[in-house]
Amino acid sequence: MPKSVFGDFLNLDDVRAALRGVAGAYFATPSAGDHPGDGLLSPRPPKEAGIGGVVNMSQVSAREDAKSHASFDHWLAERVFDWSGLTVAHLRPTSFAEWLLYSRRMIRAGLYTCPSAPAGTPDCGRDQARVIVGILEDPASHRGKIYPLYGPGRVHPQGNRAVLSRVLGKDVSTSK
Repeated sequence: MPKSVFGDFLNLDDVRAALRGVAGAYFATPSAGDHPGDGLLSPRPPKEAGIGGVVNMSQVSAREDAKSHASFDHWLAERVFDWSGLTVAHLRPTSFAEWLLYSRRMIRAGLYTCPSAPAGTPDCGRDQARVIVGILEDPASHRGKIYPLYGPGRVHPQGNRAVLSRVLGKDVSTSK
């Protein structure tokens, strides 16, 4: 039976309690920006617990020279995990298909705005879960790897609008 643990992610004792008896862990760096560097303490409890593998959910824009604080924080959390000596793999998704639900009113109105840089087609949480489980089943073969996650191909956001237009049977554009 899976255990349930309730606690504060920013409280090391709570995180340690959650990791007792756990073989693998999935970590998602907070992107809210309320606590810069939240990901910096993240490797300590899994290392203390002897976790066999960690999957770190980062983001496609994670890089040292990122202008976005969230993107930089993801890049920094990746480096800290790498330096920790843990067996870790990083996932870098472009976007999640479920995010389209947040934009549903706008899309129904025929408008869909998104970044203009080419990105991947959204992938869904279920597919991501399969990737995460696959890595955690054999973490050693994924150690130190960075996996970009996206759907069936990399497209310009205009391509995503075209798919939405086709599926909905109406024009979805960037402005009204």
